[in-house]
Amino acid sequence: MVMDQPQRRRARATTIVVAALVAFLGAGLFPLSPSLSARAAAAPLTVASSPSAAAKAHAEARALRRDVAALLQKYLDDYGSRFTDAERQQLLGYRDDADNHLARVVLTTGILERAIASNAPARTRKAAAVNAQTAYRRAKTQADSALASARQIMEPKLSMLERLSALTDYNTMLDRFDALGARIDAAAKAA
Repeated sequence: MVMDQPQRRRARATTIVVAALVAFLGAGLFPLSPSLSARAAAAPLTVASSPSAAAKAHAEARALRRDVAALLQKYLDDYGSRFTDAERQQLLGYRDDADNHLARVVLTTGILERAIASNAPARTRKAAAVNAQTAYRRAKTQADSALASARQIMEPKLSMLERLSALTDYNTMLDRFDALGARIDAAAKAA
């Protein structure tokens, strides 16, 4: 059977939608596994160790903090009316907690950047590196926990297309989070 171009496009689009639905239904809105650490181990990012690695880590931490806050606020603005007051308060708490943890990552990567750039004593640079890595690990642990809890609240309130969109947002943020961890590790090696 020979298909014309519009038929091929519709068939391809149908295949893509069916594949996305199968993946969505098999994985859920926010797959709890693999975790952030498993994703980081599966696809490590190679970054050159240099003072600029610390500057890049600091810039990525600032951008990630801003974008996570904007995404969570977007969800609250778009879907907030679907949640009870208690659920909305929980989601606001997750947003604020994520912002606090990421603020700590921004602070510690900034300190690391300044310590490396100013050629501070080795002990000071190493302490700054350890602090940045610790802040990142805490933020990553908090993100895993908060996303699992937010999933339980949000999933029943979203349509299938909204869930797919949220899954895409989630995966993008995980990838950026993993890249930030790799940058922080590279900057720590440069310290």
